[in-house]
This record gives sequence, C-alpha cells and structure tokens, in this order.
Amino acid sequence: MGSTTLGEISNAVKDVNAWLKKQKGDSRLLVAEIKNNLIQLDMVVEHDVSLKDVLADISISEYKRLQGEGFNFGSIKKSRIARFKSLEGTDLESWSGKETEELIGSIYDKTIALKTMFPKLKKSKKIRWNSRAINIRKRILLLLRHLGSK
Repeated sequence: MGSTTLGEISNAVKDVNAWLKKQKGDSRLLVAEIKNNLIQLDMVVEHDVSLKDVLADISISEYKRLQGEGFNFGSIKKSRIARFKSLEGTDLESWSGKETEELIGSIYDKTIALKTMFPKLKKSKKIRWNSRAINIRKRILLLLRHLGSK
C-alpha cells in the first residue's frame, strides 16, 4: 500500500462493491461516501488534479450525521484489521490488529482537517497538501481492503 497500483485500487473497489451489496442502511451510505472520497483523492494523487478542484466533492456529511446519532462505527466490520503482508515495513503497519472504528475515525479526522485547513492555508509552504491527500487515500484503501477481506 506504500505505492498503490491501479490493479490494487481496482481490486479494493471490487471487494468493497461485493461487500456493499450485502449491506443496508447506514453502513452502506458511509462506505459509499468513503469510496467517493477515494475517487476524489485518486484524481489528486494520480492525475494531478488540484486539491482545490475536488475539495468540495470530498464529503463528510454521512460521517457527521452518524456520529451525531451515536452510530457504532465498529459495527461495520467487527473483526480487527488483519496483518496483511503488504503492510509490513510501511507507515500503515501499525494499523494491523486495530479496530475498524479507529481507522474510520482516523480517515475522517484527517479529512475534516484537510477540508478545514486547506481553504485558509493553501499557500502555506509548510504544509504538504499532496502528502496529506496520499495519507488519507492510503487509509481508505486499507479500510476497503479490510472490509473486503474474509
């Protein structure tokens, strides 16, 4: 997941699409929102689209709604994140063994920070915006892989 190929993204999306077909209601809506955010971030990371051009399309509304309702994000998948071999030696390795809820929270904490900070600090040379987009994208891919795994 350090350097993600189109095939890996395609497989993650296929896995989660199969998983989504079995889901209903809130879990389905949240993961659909996350999947859309992946598409937006992928345009920034892989196709040199400006973060400014996609920021409005990166959504946090389902997460905020569910958070306000006291939704149990761990119910989306109860098992812990597997120790995927591809995570060894990467910055995502520490996610092995953690709860789904922690990963979802991290994805949205970073997404909310990006949506809040970028409009005000986009010209700052101290912040590497593409690196932030890459890091959120990697976490989303890990989540999709986790959800699609048995």
